[in-house]
Order: sequence, then C-alpha cells, then structure tokens
Amino acid sequence: MPLLPMDQEWSDEILYQRYALDQDEITLIESMVRPMGGDE
Repeated sequence: MPLLPMDQEWSDEILYQRYALDQDEITLIESMVRPMGGDE
C-alpha cells in the first residue's frame, strides 16, 4: 500500500494521474469499487 501525504485531499482523478492508470485500469477499478461516504 503506497503511503500518501495526508495534508491534501486526494480525488480519484488525481490518484489516476499520480499512478499513470490507463482507461482500461480506471474502468476496472470503477466497476469493482463502491463509492464511500454519503447515505450508506
């Protein structure tokens, strides 16, 4: 598990760029991982 600085906010888009994910990888992640937060 990579360690990220916690003094900033990390969005999915920023993480995708940070780890140079391609569209196929992003699509796989978004199909497998449920959003967190909200009214669950």
